[in-house]
Amino acid sequence: MRNLPFLLLVGSVLLIGCDKLQAVEDSPDATKGKDIPSDVDDAAATIEKQKQDAAVAAIRKLGGTVTFDEKNPAKPPIAVDLSLLPGIDGGLEHLQGLTSLQTLDLSLSKVTDAGLEHLNGLTSLQKLSLWKTNVTDAGLGHLKRLTNLQTLLLYGTDVTDAGLVHLEGLTSLQKLDLPTDVTDAGLEHLRGLTSLQTLNLSDTKVTDAGLVHLKGLTNLRTLYLSGTNVADAGLVNLKGLTSLQDLYLPPNVTDAGLEHLKGLTSLETLGLGRPNVTEAGLEHLKGLTSLRTLYLDAAKVTDGGMKGLQSALPKCRIRTEWGWPVEFFEFLPQLTRPQRE
Repeated sequence: MRNLPFLLLVGSVLLIGCDKLQAVEDSPDATKGKDIPSDVDDAAATIEKQKQDAAVAAIRKLGGTVTFDEKNPAKPPIAVDLSLLPGIDGGLEHLQGLTSLQTLDLSLSKVTDAGLEHLNGLTSLQKLSLWKTNVTDAGLGHLKRLTNLQTLLLYGTDVTDAGLVHLEGLTSLQKLDLPTDVTDAGLEHLRGLTSLQTLNLSDTKVTDAGLVHLKGLTNLRTLYLSGTNVADAGLVNLKGLTSLQDLYLPPNVTDAGLEHLKGLTSLETLGLGRPNVTEAGLEHLKGLTSLRTLYLDAAKVTDGGMKGLQSALPKCRIRTEWGWPVEFFEFLPQLTRPQRE
């Protein structure tokens, strides 16, 4: 009990201190600066809008088109099309003011690695087409910060296996279109891109050995292998890709290769072109009851064999001419896009 006066004294001091603190918080002077953050935000928004307007004007001057988000009251620019425009490397600096940009089409322009340096701050970008540009391995290094990218088209660029290392961190990628110089070694950099749904390897130097790197990409729905050196042995690596809906194969495939497709029961489109298959090989396809389109020009298959396949797959349209789905051309300039049937 000897400490009771001391404890009472300390308690009184603390209570008095709390009352004084509350009084300070409630005083008129304490609230004077509370509206300042709002004013700062308004000023920042005005500056941002001015930057966007200047960027849009500059892009239009280059010959590009800009699409705005009409659902957003602020109507920010969300898409820019600079396809088919030459000499726009320097002009890409104007994109830096478009921080809300989601889609950028640079296909068939003469964009180089230097131009891509202006894109590294566009972290909202989801779709980027570099189709048939002058981009090389070094240019892809400028894309490493674009971790929201979902679609990247690189066909017709000078990117090689070495450049694909820069894609390893782009784990949001769902659609990837690779250039022709890519080999089996380059596919190793795709192992971690498990969100991929569409992968175009057409006309690359990929062989059977390279397909082992795709085994973990179980979300793949569309895979293009036409024009590659893939044959029967490589198709065993596709057996676990049971989500595949569209598969396009090179003509190197024979009856033995088709056997590996038996478990891909989600397939809706199968492109075989002119494979070296016989009626025996077609037996492996009769269980693919989800098939709706089959591209097949097989010289060794008789009319009877084709009729037997059609009977087993009554909902499937068998076409003897090759065809690409319109979705493959999503980012090509309007003049080159095929029309739907």
